[in-house]
Amino acid sequence: KEIAEEKLTAGIVKLASALFVLGNKTGNTDLMINAKVTRSILQNMRDIELVDKSEDILAFGNQHKAELVPYGINDEFLTSVQGHYTEFNSALNNRSDERAESIAAREKLTRLFDEADRMLKNELDPLLEIYCDINPDFCNAYKAARVIKDLAASHKSAAVTPE
Repeated sequence: KEIAEEKLTAGIVKLASALFVLGNKTGNTDLMINAKVTRSILQNMRDIELVDKSEDILAFGNQHKAELVPYGINDEFLTSVQGHYTEFNSALNNRSDERAESIAAREKLTRLFDEADRMLKNELDPLLEIYCDINPDFCNAYKAARVIKDLAASHKSAAVTPE
């Protein structure tokens, strides 16, 4: 996504700069206002804002493409920037899909752990009691293994009171 964003930003800055100069030369203030962007402005935008601004700049570029040729903006360049736009937009959608998959996987894991915990408590633990008289060492080892020790938890020490 970052690479696609860099390519898109570079293309949009070049296109917007040419549009700004064209607007200045022709007295088109609407074009000047909409094309007044810098690399840092684009980089500080949220992804969806960058998509919207890029759409606007590309629309102006296609609308004025014949007039932009003297500034080095041709059909090939516009197609290239449009490709970067599509690539960036696809990367955003892929990340959204990945996030949805991650959430679904987390929910499934939670459900599976809950089911496994229920099975241990309601089925295996009671069955173990049958074997405690036969093999007490195994029974004690199982019970010790079933205790969760959260070593990573932060434990606050008791405040020491002065004597």
